[in-house]
Amino acid sequence: MDGTDKLAEALAKAQGSFSNPERNRSVKVNTKTGGTYSFTYATLDAIMDMIRAPLSQNGLSIVHVLASDEIGWLCVTRLLHTSGQSIECPVPIIVDQSANAQGWGSAITYAKRYGLCALLAITADEDDDGNAACGNHAPPKPRNTPPSQPPKAPAPTPPAPKPPEATYPKTDWASMTDDERFGYLTHRLETETWDAPRLAKMEEFVSKHKGDMKPEHFDEVVKKWRAKKDALTQTENAQ
Repeated sequence: MDGTDKLAEALAKAQGSFSNPERNRSVKVNTKTGGTYSFTYATLDAIMDMIRAPLSQNGLSIVHVLASDEIGWLCVTRLLHTSGQSIECPVPIIVDQSANAQGWGSAITYAKRYGLCALLAITADEDDDGNAACGNHAPPKPRNTPPSQPPKAPAPTPPAPKPPEATYPKTDWASMTDDERFGYLTHRLETETWDAPRLAKMEEFVSKHKGDMKPEHFDEVVKKWRAKKDALTQTENAQ
């Protein structure tokens, strides 16, 4: 048995009592490109109301702690068992550099909700197939509705290394595998808001740990970093 056998058994029992929480909040988002999209989601308090009793009945509890790494702040959601075993899910706190205390509070709540849902396999948001994350507006369509015309086959492109699904399996860089390090860095570059000082810190960190990654993974991380830097330079020149 590994070091989470008792926790895994208790979590399996607790999850048997979970149901996906009611999505009790709707929001309309204006994108930076001028578009909009809407979605519904379950708030953090609604999720906690649903899971608190099943967790407690099986000797489980949830805590959120703030931490930081070489790149920025994290909200670490940790699932504890009465045996002393635990698992955790770190989520980056993405917030604008000019944010006040309320902005930080909102970002921390957001990270808590996503960390909690990821750790316990709870679906609290609509699934838009990643379109909102890519800046697309994709209104949901009824199921079993055929498209008006067959989709065009995309032009073949050379495949890039793909990050593993478990982007944040650990918080300690030294204990990560090569794939986990690659996934950790590429996910942060693709999802976080970057400014010049943070990009400089990322460049320093990546250069320092070049030898910790496969050459093709290192090259892909550098490629994504340069794309972020070029986009930032274009934005600054346009202002």
